[in-house]
Amino acid sequence: MILLSSFLWGYIGLVYGQNGQTGERPERIRKLPIDFKQKYQGDDYNYKESISFWEKANAWLIDKIGSWFSINGSRASTIFENIKFIFYVLVILGVVYIIVKIILNNEGHWIFKRNKEEKESLSYEIGEDIQEIDFNALIHKAIKNNDFRMAIRYHYLLLLKQLDYNKVITFENQKTAYDYELELDGTKYSVGFSKATYYYTYIWYGGFYIDENEYASTSSTFSKLIQQFANE
Repeated sequence: MILLSSFLWGYIGLVYGQNGQTGERPERIRKLPIDFKQKYQGDDYNYKESISFWEKANAWLIDKIGSWFSINGSRASTIFENIKFIFYVLVILGVVYIIVKIILNNEGHWIFKRNKEEKESLSYEIGEDIQEIDFNALIHKAIKNNDFRMAIRYHYLLLLKQLDYNKVITFENQKTAYDYELELDGTKYSVGFSKATYYYTYIWYGGFYIDENEYASTSSTFSKLIQQFANE
Protein backbone atom coordinates (compact mmCIF):
# COMPACT_ATOMS: atom_id res chain seq x y z
CA MET A 1 0.00 0.00 0.00
CA ILE A 2 2.76 2.38 0.93
CA LEU A 3 4.64 1.37 -2.23
CA LEU A 4 1.55 2.07 -4.42
CA SER A 5 1.01 5.49 -2.81
CA SER A 6 4.62 6.48 -3.43
CA PHE A 7 4.31 5.46 -7.10
CA LEU A 8 1.13 7.54 -7.61
CA TRP A 9 2.57 10.68 -6.03
CA GLY A 10 5.66 10.34 -8.14
CA TYR A 11 3.65 10.00 -11.34
CA ILE A 12 1.52 13.07 -10.49
CA GLY A 13 4.64 15.13 -9.87
CA LEU A 14 6.07 14.07 -13.23
CA VAL A 15 2.89 15.03 -15.13
CA TYR A 16 2.60 18.36 -13.37
CA GLY A 17 6.16 19.14 -14.20
CA GLN A 18 5.54 18.55 -17.91
CA ASN A 19 2.15 20.38 -18.24
CA GLY A 20 2.49 23.09 -15.67
CA GLN A 21 3.69 26.67 -16.20
CA THR A 22 7.19 25.98 -15.20
CA GLY A 23 9.87 26.48 -17.84
CA GLU A 24 12.86 28.53 -18.76
CA ARG A 25 12.54 32.37 -18.77
CA PRO A 26 13.73 34.30 -21.91
CA GLU A 27 17.10 35.90 -21.63
CA ARG A 28 15.69 39.37 -22.61
CA ILE A 29 12.09 40.68 -22.70
CA ARG A 30 11.46 42.86 -25.84
CA LYS A 31 9.19 45.89 -25.52
CA LEU A 32 7.64 48.09 -28.23
CA PRO A 33 9.06 51.63 -28.33
CA ILE A 34 6.78 54.38 -27.08
CA ASP A 35 6.80 56.23 -30.46
CA PHE A 36 6.16 53.14 -32.64
CA LYS A 37 2.79 54.51 -33.87
CA GLN A 38 4.44 57.55 -35.46
CA LYS A 39 6.31 55.31 -37.92
CA TYR A 40 2.99 54.06 -39.38
CA GLN A 41 1.30 57.41 -40.01
CA GLY A 42 0.70 59.04 -43.42
CA ASP A 43 -1.28 58.41 -46.62
CA ASP A 44 0.53 55.13 -47.32
CA TYR A 45 -1.07 53.64 -44.22
CA ASN A 46 -4.54 55.20 -44.75
CA TYR A 47 -6.80 52.33 -45.75
CA LYS A 48 -10.09 54.27 -45.89
CA GLU A 49 -12.27 53.13 -48.83
CA SER A 50 -12.70 55.78 -51.56
CA ILE A 51 -16.12 55.76 -53.35
CA SER A 52 -16.82 57.99 -56.35
CA PHE A 53 -19.94 60.09 -56.79
CA TRP A 54 -21.29 57.80 -59.53
CA GLU A 55 -20.75 54.71 -57.38
CA LYS A 56 -22.68 56.38 -54.56
CA ALA A 57 -25.44 57.40 -56.99
CA ASN A 58 -25.66 53.86 -58.39
CA ALA A 59 -25.83 52.38 -54.88
CA TRP A 60 -28.56 54.87 -53.94
CA LEU A 61 -30.64 54.02 -57.02
CA ILE A 62 -30.27 50.28 -56.45
CA ASP A 63 -31.38 50.77 -52.85
CA LYS A 64 -34.41 52.77 -54.02
CA ILE A 65 -35.36 50.15 -56.60
CA GLY A 66 -35.17 47.50 -53.91
CA SER A 67 -37.42 49.49 -51.59
CA TRP A 68 -39.92 50.38 -54.33
CA PHE A 69 -40.40 46.82 -55.52
CA SER A 70 -39.69 45.09 -52.19
CA ILE A 71 -36.90 42.94 -53.63
CA ASN A 72 -33.43 42.02 -52.45
CA GLY A 73 -30.23 43.78 -53.48
CA SER A 74 -29.25 41.25 -56.12
CA ARG A 75 -32.52 41.54 -58.06
CA ALA A 76 -32.52 45.32 -57.66
CA SER A 77 -29.00 45.46 -59.11
CA THR A 78 -30.10 43.37 -62.12
CA ILE A 79 -33.05 45.69 -62.79
CA PHE A 80 -30.76 48.70 -62.50
CA GLU A 81 -28.33 47.27 -65.08
CA ASN A 82 -31.24 46.63 -67.49
CA ILE A 83 -32.43 50.21 -67.05
CA LYS A 84 -28.93 51.50 -67.79
CA PHE A 85 -28.74 49.38 -70.95
CA ILE A 86 -32.09 50.71 -72.20
CA PHE A 87 -30.99 54.27 -71.42
CA TYR A 88 -27.78 53.90 -73.43
CA VAL A 89 -29.72 52.42 -76.37
CA LEU A 90 -32.13 55.37 -76.32
CA VAL A 91 -29.23 57.82 -76.23
CA ILE A 92 -27.61 56.14 -79.26
CA LEU A 93 -30.92 56.14 -81.17
CA GLY A 94 -31.40 59.81 -80.30
CA VAL A 95 -27.96 60.71 -81.65
CA VAL A 96 -28.62 58.75 -84.86
CA TYR A 97 -32.00 60.50 -85.28
CA ILE A 98 -30.40 63.94 -84.89
CA ILE A 99 -27.68 63.11 -87.44
CA VAL A 100 -30.24 61.84 -89.97
CA LYS A 101 -32.43 64.90 -89.34
CA ILE A 102 -29.51 67.24 -90.01
CA ILE A 103 -28.64 65.41 -93.21
CA LEU A 104 -32.25 65.44 -94.45
CA ASN A 105 -32.52 69.17 -93.73
CA ASN A 106 -29.70 69.61 -96.19
CA GLU A 107 -31.68 67.68 -98.82
CA GLY A 108 -30.15 64.33 -97.96
CA HIS A 109 -27.17 64.65 -100.29
CA TRP A 110 -25.19 62.19 -98.21
CA ILE A 111 -27.91 59.51 -98.14
CA PHE A 112 -30.10 59.84 -101.22
CA LYS A 113 -27.82 60.44 -104.20
CA ARG A 114 -29.16 60.96 -107.66
CA ASN A 115 -27.59 59.07 -110.49
CA LYS A 116 -25.25 60.71 -113.00
CA GLU A 117 -27.85 61.10 -115.74
CA GLU A 118 -30.26 62.96 -113.47
CA LYS A 119 -27.55 65.38 -112.36
CA GLU A 120 -26.40 66.14 -115.87
CA SER A 121 -29.91 66.62 -117.34
CA LEU A 122 -31.13 68.86 -114.53
CA SER A 123 -27.97 70.93 -114.58
CA TYR A 124 -28.46 71.49 -118.31
CA GLU A 125 -32.15 72.37 -117.97
CA ILE A 126 -31.76 74.78 -115.07
CA GLY A 127 -28.70 76.62 -116.34
CA GLU A 128 -27.54 79.84 -114.73
CA ASP A 129 -30.82 81.77 -115.02
CA ILE A 130 -33.89 79.96 -113.65
CA GLN A 131 -36.16 82.61 -115.21
CA GLU A 132 -35.28 81.36 -118.71
CA ILE A 133 -36.71 77.86 -118.11
CA ASP A 134 -40.28 76.97 -119.14
CA PHE A 135 -41.08 74.59 -116.27
CA ASN A 136 -44.75 74.30 -117.24
CA ALA A 137 -43.67 72.70 -120.53
CA LEU A 138 -41.31 70.37 -118.68
CA ILE A 139 -44.06 69.40 -116.23
CA HIS A 140 -46.42 68.63 -119.13
CA LYS A 141 -43.75 66.48 -120.80
CA ALA A 142 -43.02 64.55 -117.59
CA ILE A 143 -46.73 63.85 -117.03
CA LYS A 144 -47.08 62.66 -120.63
CA ASN A 145 -44.25 60.19 -119.99
CA ASN A 146 -45.88 59.09 -116.70
CA ASP A 147 -42.77 60.32 -114.86
CA PHE A 148 -44.68 61.86 -111.98
CA ARG A 149 -41.62 61.94 -109.75
CA MET A 150 -39.83 64.18 -112.27
CA ALA A 151 -42.96 66.32 -112.55
CA ILE A 152 -42.78 67.00 -108.81
CA ARG A 153 -39.16 68.04 -109.27
CA TYR A 154 -40.19 70.58 -111.91
CA HIS A 155 -43.05 71.82 -109.71
CA TYR A 156 -40.55 72.56 -106.98
CA LEU A 157 -38.23 74.41 -109.36
CA LEU A 158 -41.19 76.37 -110.72
CA LEU A 159 -42.00 77.37 -107.16
CA LEU A 160 -38.42 78.55 -106.64
CA LYS A 161 -38.65 80.47 -109.92
CA GLN A 162 -41.78 82.33 -108.74
CA LEU A 163 -40.23 83.10 -105.36
CA ASP A 164 -37.10 84.43 -107.05
CA TYR A 165 -39.10 86.46 -109.59
CA ASN A 166 -41.09 88.11 -106.78
CA LYS A 167 -37.84 88.78 -104.88
CA VAL A 168 -38.89 86.68 -101.91
CA ILE A 169 -35.71 84.59 -102.26
CA THR A 170 -32.52 84.81 -104.28
CA PHE A 171 -32.11 81.66 -106.37
CA GLU A 172 -28.63 80.13 -106.62
CA ASN A 173 -27.71 76.68 -107.96
CA GLN A 174 -25.58 75.76 -104.95
CA LYS A 175 -28.27 76.57 -102.40
CA THR A 176 -30.24 73.83 -100.68
CA ALA A 177 -33.93 73.66 -99.81
CA TYR A 178 -32.95 74.30 -96.20
CA ASP A 179 -31.25 77.56 -97.24
CA TYR A 180 -34.47 78.72 -98.89
CA GLU A 181 -36.49 77.73 -95.82
CA LEU A 182 -34.27 80.02 -93.75
CA GLU A 183 -34.84 82.87 -96.23
CA LEU A 184 -38.61 82.39 -96.02
CA ASP A 185 -38.72 82.06 -92.24
CA GLY A 186 -41.24 84.53 -90.83
CA THR A 187 -42.93 85.25 -94.18
CA LYS A 188 -46.45 84.27 -95.20
CA TYR A 189 -44.97 81.66 -97.55
CA SER A 190 -43.01 79.83 -94.86
CA VAL A 191 -45.56 77.16 -93.89
CA GLY A 192 -46.61 76.32 -97.45
CA PHE A 193 -43.02 76.19 -98.66
CA SER A 194 -41.96 73.89 -95.81
CA LYS A 195 -44.77 71.50 -96.73
CA ALA A 196 -43.81 71.59 -100.42
CA THR A 197 -40.14 71.02 -99.50
CA TYR A 198 -41.10 68.00 -97.41
CA TYR A 199 -42.96 66.39 -100.34
CA TYR A 200 -40.20 67.23 -102.79
CA THR A 201 -37.38 65.87 -100.55
CA TYR A 202 -39.34 62.73 -99.71
CA ILE A 203 -40.26 61.92 -103.32
CA TRP A 204 -37.20 63.11 -105.23
CA TYR A 205 -34.24 62.38 -102.98
CA GLY A 206 -35.95 59.43 -101.37
CA GLY A 207 -36.44 57.90 -104.82
CA PHE A 208 -40.08 56.97 -104.11
CA TYR A 209 -42.40 56.11 -107.00
CA ILE A 210 -45.75 57.88 -107.09
CA ASP A 211 -48.72 57.18 -109.30
CA GLU A 212 -51.07 59.63 -111.00
CA ASN A 213 -53.44 59.97 -108.01
CA GLU A 214 -50.57 60.60 -105.60
CA TYR A 215 -49.11 63.13 -108.00
CA ALA A 216 -52.42 64.99 -108.24
CA SER A 217 -52.69 65.21 -104.45
CA THR A 218 -49.08 66.30 -103.97
CA SER A 219 -48.85 68.79 -106.84
CA SER A 220 -51.84 70.71 -105.45
CA THR A 221 -49.63 71.89 -102.59
CA PHE A 222 -47.27 73.54 -105.09
CA SER A 223 -50.09 74.91 -107.23
CA LYS A 224 -51.82 76.61 -104.28
CA LEU A 225 -48.60 78.30 -103.22
CA ILE A 226 -47.80 79.47 -106.76
CA GLN A 227 -51.39 80.74 -107.16
CA GLN A 228 -50.79 83.16 -104.28
CA PHE A 229 -48.46 85.18 -106.53
CA ALA A 230 -51.07 85.35 -109.30
CA ASN A 231 -53.64 86.75 -106.86
CA GLU A 232 -51.36 89.48 -105.52
